[in-house]
Order: sequence, then C-alpha cells, then structure tokens
Amino acid sequence: MQNKQNFILLMLLFCYGLLGLIHSNNQGFWHDEIYTLTFLKGISAYTFDGNTLSSFTNAFPIQYCKDILQKDNFLSNFHIQILHEGHPPLYFLFLKVWANIFGYTELALRSFSLISGLLAIKVFFSILKDNFKSKFTIWIILILVLFNPFLFYYFTEARMYAFAFLLAMLCFKYWLKYREHKILKSFDFICFMIASVALLYTHYYGVFFLVALGYYEVIKNGPTFKLLNYSIPIILFLPWTFIIKLQTEFHNIHWTDGSFSLFDSSIGFGKGLISLFFSPMSDAKNYETVFGIVISLILLYWIASTWKQRIIYLSVGFLYFFQIFLFDKVLNHHTIIVARYYIFILIFFYWAIAKVIENYPKKNIIFFTFAYCIISGVAFYQIYTLSLAPKQMYKELASYIDSKHDSKNTIIVVEPGGPIIWGLSYYLKNDFNIISAKYFKPKNTSKNIIYIDEMLGDKYWENHLNSENQKKLKLVPFVGVFLYE
Repeated sequence: MQNKQNFILLMLLFCYGLLGLIHSNNQGFWHDEIYTLTFLKGISAYTFDGNTLSSFTNAFPIQYCKDILQKDNFLSNFHIQILHEGHPPLYFLFLKVWANIFGYTELALRSFSLISGLLAIKVFFSILKDNFKSKFTIWIILILVLFNPFLFYYFTEARMYAFAFLLAMLCFKYWLKYREHKILKSFDFICFMIASVALLYTHYYGVFFLVALGYYEVIKNGPTFKLLNYSIPIILFLPWTFIIKLQTEFHNIHWTDGSFSLFDSSIGFGKGLISLFFSPMSDAKNYETVFGIVISLILLYWIASTWKQRIIYLSVGFLYFFQIFLFDKVLNHHTIIVARYYIFILIFFYWAIAKVIENYPKKNIIFFTFAYCIISGVAFYQIYTLSLAPKQMYKELASYIDSKHDSKNTIIVVEPGGPIIWGLSYYLKNDFNIISAKYFKPKNTSKNIIYIDEMLGDKYWENHLNSENQKKLKLVPFVGVFLYE
C-alpha cells in the first residue's frame, strides 16, 4: 500500500512538472525575471547611480547590451548587485549554480523554481503522513495544493518565491518534529535552524512566518526558556541587517511606497489571502471571493472543538497580519496587498484545512473540494493558456519591432529605462539604437522614433516623459508595455 501511494504521488508530480515545464517555455522573461537574469550575469539593471548603463546619456546600439549579456561578472559585481536587488542573496547563489549547469534560458531558470515547488509538495505530503492517520485527509489536501493556480504560477517564475516556500515548508516540518521532544541537541532542531536561517537569507518576509511559529508555541505552552531557541536563526541573520540598511538607502522610491490605513490594509490582506488560493496578479472574481469567505467561516468553526482553541488559531492569523501592517507603517509601504510576499501563510491554511477535514463530514468535504477544483481549475487553465495573468511581453514586443521597423533608421526610446532595455536587448534580433526617455531630446535627430512605455502600475515612473510626443503616435499595446509608433 505504501508503494502504491508513493507511485501515485510520483505520477501526479511528474504530470504537474511536465505541465510546469511546458508553461515555463511558453513565455518570455518579464520585468522581475529580467532582474534575475541580469543579476546572474553581474549586470546592474536598476536605474540607481552606478548601474551598468548609467554613463549612457545618448542613444547606443543594443549590441552593446547583448555583448555584456554574454559575459559573466557575477562574482566581481556581486557586492553592488545585492544592494541594487534589495533581496537576500541565497536564492541567487543557488540559481547561479543551477544556471551554470543548465543555462540561462526561460526554461532553465524557471525550472529551478519548478523543482523547488515540486519538492515543497513532496515535503508537505510527508508532513501530512506523519501527522494525520486518515488517507482521505492526506489526499484531499494534496489535491487542493495541486489545483492551486497561485502556486503553479509562482512555481514557474524565475524568482525566489518557490524556493522560499520550500524552505518554509522544511521549517514547518522540522518544527513539528522538534515540538514532540524539545531536545535542543537533535537532528530535528538542527534541520529547523538550517531551514530557518536559509529562509531568512532567501526572503525577508520569512521572519513573519518564523515569528508566527514562536507565537503559537507561547500561547500553546506558555513562555519558557526554551523559547530562546527560536531566536538562534534571528541571531545568525543579524550580520546581514547591515546590508539591509544599505539596500534601503538605494530604494528611496519603492513601487509600494505609501502605507494604507488599518481598514484598507485589512481589505487588502483579505483579498491577498483569497488570491493565494485562486488568481495571481489579478483581483479575485466575485464567486471566488464568496467561496473564500464561506470556506473561512467553516475553517473558523470546525478547526477545533472549543472556542479557546479556535481563538488560538485565529490569533495566529491576526498576528501575521499585524506584523506586515506594522512593517508597512514603519517603512511607509503597502506591501500588505502583495500576496506573493506572504505566500508562506498558505502552509498554515492547508494545515488548518487538514484539521477541519478530520472533523467535518466527508460528503461535505468532497463537495467543497470538487467545487474548489472547478473554480481554481478554470483559473489554472487560463494561466496555462496565457489568458489570465500573462507575463510582460518583452519577447512579443521585440518580435514586432524587428518585423515592423528598420534598425538602421530607428531609435527606441524607453520609459523609464533599466530592466526594459535589457529585456528588449535579450530578445531583439536586429541592432537598434536605444535610449532612456530621461535623456532623449526629440529635436536632435531626424530618425524614426518609437516610444516604449513600461506599464506596471508604478506611479513614480509611468507617463512622465515624452507624453506629448507619444500622443501623436499610434498606440500598440502589449501586456505590461505600450508601444507608440
């Protein structure tokens, strides 16, 4: 029976991985993934002082960027790269090793995230087997995870979210094991410490996940000296806080600047939680919202046998919210609406759902599971066919420009510059001249001018430069980028 279960799991993960590989190869890199690609090449794509193109105030050939992309300055430029990137380094170090083996294509870089996601599912399956006797519970949770379109989306993106999710899952696994014996000098505690430190060095929001684990320990068993063990990962992370200070100095203007009120943050967090189960990069549909609210009420009532236990579980969720809310207030951000930043909370939700399945009537569980699979399956299919949350279309835009314009007589003007220049350079076949709109003076050239405006919702950069000149031209919209010709 055990071999049969493992075989079924293996087949499911194989099919999931195959779909992920096909999907990974269907789209070009988008804005954030260009950051990843250029980081691995030692290129500073940001528009900060000292970036790779900071000295270019006149139009220059795209071939210049192509030549740099062929070089490898990862180690020599790492010190400035990590400051410009604004995230911890571990994901990029692991991905660099992966890229040296498999290459730098979309499929190669995204496959690292896909493998991380598949391993996270496998780890969670082992957690369920260790903690739940009912095979029904284990397989229902597995189905819910496999049908989660949000996870599928970020398991096929060349960013750190899938890898961080795997590390958080390992934290959870060995935290559960450690709680059974509370022995400091144990394999379980060592693994918990390693996974926790790795999580913090992969994504800063991992700290909220770890604090939630420590908080649950406090309210469940009361404060003890053994709680100090949870501070070890934080202590080991403290040296990196000096780098965080330098990173924040570069990010004087951030795309999430401006904190939200408590009410707006609560609404944003609620929408984010629903997005975690349904549609990434878009607001949940009305029926998804209703379904999410109904499931939340069922979770709240059936997760435990007493209201005291229910309040404990609910308080963990409130703590997670208030950590992010206070963080936003301190830094004047509104990251509370960016669901992928707190993707780790899904682990708590799936754990809670497993607890409910143990107590809730099976017929109702099957009904709600079937309903979820239909709703999420629609979003899953739309993501897979690129009709929902398609990635920014650098590749399609470059192909269009190559086919419609003469590289010898055309200047490409981009707003705001930075990653979009590198994205176009990566995909354009012809050697166009290109320049950031910040430096371009239309009266100084007789060549054909085409404008490209990056449209990612960043109020600080979009539609600020050359707007009058663009209005006179034909708009050709692509996902995330507008072309004026």
